[in-house]
Amino acid sequence: MKWQCICMLGMVVILVLSGCIPRAGQVTSISLDFPHGEARVLIHRDRGAHLFYAALPTSQPIREGVFDIDAVYEQLQPRLHPVVPSEAQPPGQPYGMAMLGFPNGDDRSYLIYDEDYAMALLARACDNRIEDGEADTAVLDAVCVDILDRKP
Repeated sequence: MKWQCICMLGMVVILVLSGCIPRAGQVTSISLDFPHGEARVLIHRDRGAHLFYAALPTSQPIREGVFDIDAVYEQLQPRLHPVVPSEAQPPGQPYGMAMLGFPNGDDRSYLIYDEDYAMALLARACDNRIEDGEADTAVLDAVCVDILDRKP
């Protein structure tokens, strides 16, 4: 296990030094779901943030200023891991996906295993939802109850 951590850290160092991991100001959006395929927060540099559940077309806006995209990006850096096949992931470890969007339309996906960080970010989104009256939020209400119940 120790050698796996050393290898992952080495890969992150190589990615940073080679320019494969961008600087904070270059990121235009961050999408994070945890566990993968469930609750998801989408943070845009210029269009605020929204909370989603799975592939449902319903979302709920988050209050302006709750998420600073550059701060979230910096917090994510030590938590991002390359996407690898499930056989290469730590067994029994819950994971989520983080997707970084760029001005040219490209995006990069990463795995995230830090459940505490991801759930705290999702809890912050749940605590700051705005009722816009347009969407049926029953599913998101139930998801947020579950997320907030897990909050330490």
